[in-house]
Amino acid sequence: MKKTFLSIALITTLFSLNHCGFKVVKYADDKNYNVINFEDVGNNNINYTIQRNLVRSHNNQNLVDLNISIETILNKNIKEKNISNKITKYELIVMSKVKILVIDKNKEYEFTITDKGELKASNKINKLKYDENSILLRLANNISNQIDRKITSILNDL
Repeated sequence: MKKTFLSIALITTLFSLNHCGFKVVKYADDKNYNVINFEDVGNNNINYTIQRNLVRSHNNQNLVDLNISIETILNKNIKEKNISNKITKYELIVMSKVKILVIDKNKEYEFTITDKGELKASNKINKLKYDENSILLRLANNISNQIDRKITSILNDL
């Protein structure tokens, strides 16, 4: 008798907690915005990658229209030097200040996203430039994913 009562109480508790009314945010499925205007200031390569990842064509009519303005700052700092005072590592810091205007609601949001990368110094300039460009591409993709998640989070709150 106690076992059946306990099992019924446990099952009832699990069902009531399972259906509490909260919705799981699925960032991959919720691409519910359309970028009307994209303005960028700063590093052109990074901004182009961010724009390419955020602006995409949609056929769905239930999208929220946005204006996006991004200011990107790239800093290349010396991270390490060896005993003979030669540079061995650089630190690349990309900071993006993002302003979003939701056209339908006429609300503006601002946030800043920063990402860092480490670059080993090389004697060959071609290898150094190639490594720097590949790290900057990775950082730009990370920043665009973070911007996408932030936009989705903002639009889910509306």
